[in-house]
Amino acid sequence: MDPEIRTLPDLKIYYVMQTGMIGNSVDRTADAAFHKLNAVLMKHGLLKKVDNCRGISPDEPSSTDPKKFRYGAGYVLIEDVDLLPEGEMQVTVYPAGRYAVFTHKGQYSTLWQTWNAAYRDWLPSSGMRLRELEPFEVYRNDKAYTPPEKLVTEIFIPVEWTL
Repeated sequence: MDPEIRTLPDLKIYYVMQTGMIGNSVDRTADAAFHKLNAVLMKHGLLKKVDNCRGISPDEPSSTDPKKFRYGAGYVLIEDVDLLPEGEMQVTVYPAGRYAVFTHKGQYSTLWQTWNAAYRDWLPSSGMRLRELEPFEVYRNDKAYTPPEKLVTEIFIPVEWTL
C-alpha cells in the first residue's frame, strides 16, 4: 500500500467539532456534525460553494472514551469568503505541507483497515514522520447518492521527511 505524496497549500476549513460519540457510531457522529455545519452554510447561501467535504480525525475511535471522542466535519470552499465563526462552526487554516494520501474504496465501516495499514505498515518504513497536525479524510462522493461499495475516501496524513 503506497500512498501518493502531495504538497498542499494553506487550506481554510470551515468545520464543526462534534464531541461525544453518538450511539457508539462514527457515522452517526459525523452526520450530526455535518448537519450543524450545513445549517450555518445554508443560512449564508454557501452550500453551493463547497469544494470538498472533509472529516477531521483527531481521535482514534477504538482507543478513545466514546464521551470524549471528537469528529470534525469540515468544508473547503471554492472561493474565499469572510464568514466568521458562528454557533458551533469554527474556521481554521491548515498550514501548507506534505501529506501521504491513501485511497480507500468501499464503505465507511471499513475505513479503519486503511488507517491501520497506513500507520502500522507504511509509516514505520517510509522514511517519513508525522507532522503536528490532525489527519483528515476527503469524501470524493456523497453517501446519499453512492452505493457503499462505490464510495471513495482519501485519507490525508500530514508527514515530513525524517533527517
